Amino acid sequence: MISRSRGARGTAGPATTAAATIATGPQSPAAPESAASHYCARLVKLDPGFYTLTLADPTPWREQLVGFAVPAVHVISAAEDDTLEITNELGQADAWIGGRNKTLFAKSTVPVTALVTAYRGRDPDQTQLKLQIARLSGDGVDADGAIVTVDLADSSAVRWPRLVNLDVIAHIRGHGDVRFIDVDWAGRAGTGLWIEAFALMPRDPAVIQAIEYKGLLGDGSETPWTPCGALCGTRGRGTSLLGFAIRQKASPSDMRFDCEYSGYFRSAVTAGPVRNGAPCRSTAENDPLEGIQVRINQRPARAASSSG
Repeated sequence: MISRSRGARGTAGPATTAAATIATGPQSPAAPESAASHYCARLVKLDPGFYTLTLADPTPWREQLVGFAVPAVHVISAAEDDTLEITNELGQADAWIGGRNKTLFAKSTVPVTALVTAYRGRDPDQTQLKLQIARLSGDGVDADGAIVTVDLADSSAVRWPRLVNLDVIAHIRGHGDVRFIDVDWAGRAGTGLWIEAFALMPRDPAVIQAIEYKGLLGDGSETPWTPCGALCGTRGRGTSLLGFAIRQKASPSDMRFDCEYSGYFRSAVTAGPVRNGAPCRSTAENDPLEGIQVRINQRPARAASSSG
């Protein structure tokens, strides 16, 4: 399942050729800052001609059973008309590059503006997309000026806080270990399907070293603080977790994180969000944990202190 962000912001591109000009993309003033980095837009002015559109570098597509593969690139005419004809390799009308669809073809007999939008997933720093537009026919085409590369990286300054990309493994009653990728909640598989153990799996090795968590067991005891990647709780005992907590380790680090998390319980109570090591548990007694929601935000490193 793919978590979808809202809003987009385009920024000025650096390149121009006789065939195409990269202009300023549209923006949505209501877009939340945490979503803006997940995708961006460019307006590309095209002279009359026939073009191929492909990604400049190989891209690690992540196929999904629900939704669509990300990263993905969407190309349409910026005007509400039919002056820009876009097809795929089979000659069918299409607007997406992503997954198995590697190339689009664009044709226009008049100058047009294309809206190019990149959906880069939840880890934009690991997805630096560049779209290569090659002009195959039209006035003025030559070997030196037929190709333009559109940089689909977000060229704005780094935004803080930055959402850490992570997966959650939950050991669910009757289902065993289930890995949750790019979803709002881990668990919530149904009433009575409580979580017996969980593990956080950040995709950044530096984050793995910085975060730890613990659980409150059904007998009232607490687990030790557990490092990322290790299972916290029990397997095969039929015992649910009643709560949990997540925090940054106390060891010295140049990185700073805010850990925010919520729990969903069998009684339909949602507890949280709570932060940075505070216990997350139901207001009802002996209420099994059935869902976990985690957001870890990286903040700017502390400024080095100076003496003298």
